[in-house]
Amino acid sequence: PTLETQDRAPTLSLIEREGPNDDLEGDSTELATVVRPPGNRTIVKQLRDLCSHIRGSTKQRELFIQARNKTRDPKLLPISIPMTRWNYFLLQIRRAHKLKLSIQIYTNKPPASKYELSEETWCAMEYMEPILSMFEQACNIFQSNNPTKHLVLPYYHVILNRLIHYAELGINTDRSQHIIGRLLDECHGIMVQTGFTEEDSMIQPPSNDASDQESIDLLKHFNQTPLVASYNVNNPQGDEVILYIQNLHPITKGEHILDYWKRQIVAGNFPNLGRLAQKYLSIHASSAVVERVFSHSGRLKCPTRASLGSRTIAHLTCLKEWLNSGPV
Repeated sequence: PTLETQDRAPTLSLIEREGPNDDLEGDSTELATVVRPPGNRTIVKQLRDLCSHIRGSTKQRELFIQARNKTRDPKLLPISIPMTRWNYFLLQIRRAHKLKLSIQIYTNKPPASKYELSEETWCAMEYMEPILSMFEQACNIFQSNNPTKHLVLPYYHVILNRLIHYAELGINTDRSQHIIGRLLDECHGIMVQTGFTEEDSMIQPPSNDASDQESIDLLKHFNQTPLVASYNVNNPQGDEVILYIQNLHPITKGEHILDYWKRQIVAGNFPNLGRLAQKYLSIHASSAVVERVFSHSGRLKCPTRASLGSRTIAHLTCLKEWLNSGPV
C-alpha cells in the first residue's frame, strides 16, 4: 500500500499486540499468489475493472443503483481508483464488501456479467483485507520526513517478522521479488527490494549518522516486545503518568507549552512525558520552535521525528499503547 504516515514506532507496538492473528488462518497460501493468481487477471484488476465499468457511464450507475435498491446495502457506489495505490485498493475492497450483494445482482446480467467476481475472488479479498489493514497501520510510519533507507528497512523488517509470526504465510523471500517491496508504492518498494540485498543496511545506519541510533534502539525494543498472549510488563514509568494526572499543571497565560515540557525534562519531574511531548508536538508549523527548545543533535530535521496529522484519534491510541508498553 502507498500509505501516508503520521505516526511511527508506537504504531508498530500496537500492531504487534493486536495483529490479525485471529483473522488469518495459517494455511500455506502464498500472499504473492493470492495477489497475482497465475494465468488470471489480478484481484486488483478484476475489482478495478468492475468498479470502472459501473462508474464509467450514467446508465451503468443507474443500473447498479437499481440493483442496490433491491438490497439493504448502504447507498454507496463502488470506488474506482488507480491500480498503483495499494491503500486505495484496500478502500476498494472494504467498499466492495459493503456492496457485495448489490454487486452480485448487478453482474447477473450482461454486459456487466463479464465483470462478475467469482467466489474465489471474494475469498481472496477477504484474505487480503486484514493483511492490507495491517500495512495501513504500519506504513503510517513513513510520512512527511522522507525517511532514509536505513530507517525504512528496519521497520519493514519488523513488519515482515510479525506477518510471518501471525499469519504463518508461505511468503516468497526471493530478494528480487520480496513481497513487501511488491505491495508498497514504487519509491519505498524499490528501496526495500534494493535494501534486502544489502545485509548490513538492515539495522546498521551510516557510521556518520549517529542520530539514527535512537530509531535503531527503539526498533530493537519493539522487536523484543512480548506477544499479546504473554504480555504482562511491569511499567514503573507508568507512575509518571499517574503523578502528572494527580498534579495537573494549571494553564498560565503567556506560558509556552514547549518550554514547560523542557523544564520537566531538565528537572527530572516528567522526563518521559517530556520526550513524548517533544515528538508529539513536532507538527510542521512548530518544527523550528520545537527544534530550538528540544534539539539535541543540532539538526533541523531528524529521522526519529513524528508529526501529528488529521488522524488525532489514531495518535492518541498509539500514545496510550506506547505508555502502557514498558520503557518509553
